[in-house]
Amino acid sequence: MGPPVSSVIANLVMENIEIRALEIYANLPRLWKRYVNDTFLIMKKSKLFEFFTHVSTVESVIQLTMKGTQIFHHASFNHATINH
Repeated sequence: MGPPVSSVIANLVMENIEIRALEIYANLPRLWKRYVNDTFLIMKKSKLFEFFTHVSTVESVIQLTMKGTQIFHHASFNHATINH
């Protein structure tokens, strides 16, 4: 994984991307939670891909991925299950 400071630097970079992305986007998610490199958000499904594209363009050298784009009655995040 690298030196112990690498996780701190990665977290700072992700936080910077998060701040820049959320500052300039009009349709913010209702909920945005991030833990290290995992992000859990709640927003209108019709705006999801638009938002993902927006966040992906904030920092072009970092490739973001998205999974779990279907509507579920439960979701897993950081080894916890959220039931609806």
